Order: sequence, then structure tokens, then C-alpha cells
Amino acid sequence: MHTITPILNVDFGKIGRRYSDDNPSFSVQLTAAPLIELIFEAQRAYRTHELLLIQQPGDIWDYVWVILQELPPSVVERVEQARENAPRRRSKEHPWPLGQIPINIFHQLFYTDCVDGGDDEDEAWCRNRYSSEMINYARQLFALVQAAQAGLNDHDVLLRHVYLQFKAGKHSYCFKERSEAIKLCRKYRPEHNNHTREFYSRLDSLLRDPELASVAYCDLAAHGDHSIFRMVATEQRRRANLTGHEPRRALKVTVPAYSYVSHNEAWDSAIHYWMEGRPFGDLIIDGPVPDRSAYIRILEEPRTKKCRFILTPHDAGEIDGYDRSQGPGWVLYKRQTEMTRRWALVHSRVESEVLEFGQSGPLVFDYEKIAIFIGANASAADRLLIAETVAALQQE
Repeated sequence: MHTITPILNVDFGKIGRRYSDDNPSFSVQLTAAPLIELIFEAQRAYRTHELLLIQQPGDIWDYVWVILQELPPSVVERVEQARENAPRRRSKEHPWPLGQIPINIFHQLFYTDCVDGGDDEDEAWCRNRYSSEMINYARQLFALVQAAQAGLNDHDVLLRHVYLQFKAGKHSYCFKERSEAIKLCRKYRPEHNNHTREFYSRLDSLLRDPELASVAYCDLAAHGDHSIFRMVATEQRRRANLTGHEPRRALKVTVPAYSYVSHNEAWDSAIHYWMEGRPFGDLIIDGPVPDRSAYIRILEEPRTKKCRFILTPHDAGEIDGYDRSQGPGWVLYKRQTEMTRRWALVHSRVESEVLEFGQSGPLVFDYEKIAIFIGANASAADRLLIAETVAALQQE
């Protein structure tokens, strides 16, 4: 078990060739708060690959900041100039918290070739930058990162899959430059949850229904609810692992075209976009809507009424053909007429069938396996017909 100290106090003492009480003091703190934030967000299935990219103690310096305490006047001037030159985001807010600076940028403010001399401030920083105290700090933080990385393999199936793909060098981000991969990891920071804890609990139980073949998530928010996307992608990955099917075949997941799933590639999931109208799914998950009356009209549309479940935060009253139940922050509409998984697959399929039994039976898709049992009393003509059909299927 490692003892981690996110804060490290670094006191350079008085700065000057000759000691004097009038000499300025030089002291700072190092904080690993950005690293702790990265670990937390990686466990939320955001920036997970970025955490995995930390492969040596030196990589942690990208996530360490200097908290400015007592600075000589010359260092104050350098920091102010660096702050003025810092690249700005689109917002007017400065990218650095007041009184803090990334350690890698702080390091660049000093003349570090101590052999050729420099100011006293430069010598003090050069002497301490890679001291045993600093090295031990980096080792402690790297041990924390290693424990967090290993923990991903013990997490839910989605994070475990990302972890194993990275370790095998098969994740698509493994083939991108480090800076580009990190940029993709940080795209679209997740918003706060839009629903109650009970809503997510009810959704979790619905997703575990083995008869569920497809899910449609319809949210008018710009990027949807990160927790819902993660839950759906996790269930898709769980089914893919159990069946050996590709994710898109294990559980079809669809969202409207205006909703961008920023972590689709990061999770190696298969979430599809529906270009027109409301996507179809056995389970429809709805988000907050601004117009309740318009929402009620949507629920009455024929396409919507083909689904088995509608989970929504809104009580739209009774819907013909559906039973209604509710709890804190959720309302569930369940179709009264039972539907089989096979029926749902037929109505949500994205691929062509390879075998159809006319009006008497369901379809078979090209990714499925079938077992054919031939009775002892089957005629030679029946056996020949079956053999020809199987041969044709094998050539598909």
C-alpha cells in the first residue's frame, strides 16, 4: 500500500549570494490535484485512455501544478509574463487558477544550465527541480496512477474492455499521436446527471432484460446524458462479451442525428445515428422535454407505440395499450401485448436476413448460428432440400 502525498512543500529559503534577512524568500507548493481529477474522470469512463497513456514517472509532471507562495520579485515578473502569454480558451476565463501555474511552464521560466551560472533564483530551482524529494514525489504519484490503471481491469465490463484493448495495442487511439489521443479523450466533458438516482436504477434493470434487442435514446440536450450513454454502452459490451457478437449486433443502440456521442470511439462501442424523426427501439429512453403537450403527441405516434418500454421523467398520463408505473423521477410505460426478442430483432434489424420461414417462422441473420434437427422419418426429398439450403447458407 502506497502513501500518497498530493501536496509537496518546496522551500528554497532566502535567495541571495550573501545571507541577509532582507533577502527575498522563495517557496512554492506542488499539487497533484489535476492528476487526482484525471483518475476520477477515468473511472467515470471519460479520459480513460489518457490515464493509460501515463507509462513512466516523468509523465505525471503534465498533471502537477505549482501553487505560488513566496516569490522573489524577478520570479513574480516572469510568472506574470507567462500568465499573460498563456493560450486562452474561447471563454474569457483564464486557463490557470489564480496563484497557480503548470510545473512544466514554471520550469521554463528559469535558466537551468547551472554550469554557466544564472541568477540566484535560477540556481535555487535548478538545484531542487530533480532533487531526491522531487523524485520521490513523482514515484509516489506514479504508484497511484499504476494502482488506478490496474483498477480499470477490475471495474465494469466497459472499462475493462478499454483497458484490455490498450494493453493489447488494439484500441484505435493506440495508433494516434499522444497529443491527438489526449485531445480526443478530453472532447466534450460530461455534464452533470440529468435524472434521479432512481431513474438510473430503473434503467439498469430494464437494460438487463434478456429479451431486449434494441435501445433508442432520445434527449433534446446538446450531447445527452453521459451516464445513460455509459450504461447503454456497458450493457452492449456485456452482451458482446457473452455472445461473441459484434457490439452492434449484441444490442442495437440508436440516437437522433443531432445527439453526438463523443465517446463512441473511446469505448469501442457501436451507437448509431437516426437521421429522420424518432428512432425505434424496444426500449425508448427519453430525456427532459420543454413542451409537455408536444411530447404527449410524440408518444401517440405509431412508430413509438411499437416499442415495449418507454422510460421517461415525464408523466404523460395514460397511453392506450400501455401499463404505467412510476417512482421518484421516472415513469415507465410497458406495452400490454407481449413481444418476443425475435420479433424485436426483425423490426430493429440493420442487416439483411439469410433465411426466412415464410409465414410460419422467424428470420435468421447471417451472424447467428442455427441447429437443424432431422427426424428419423424425414423423406429423402426433405433431406435433399435441407442439404441444399444449408449449402446455400454456407456460401453466403
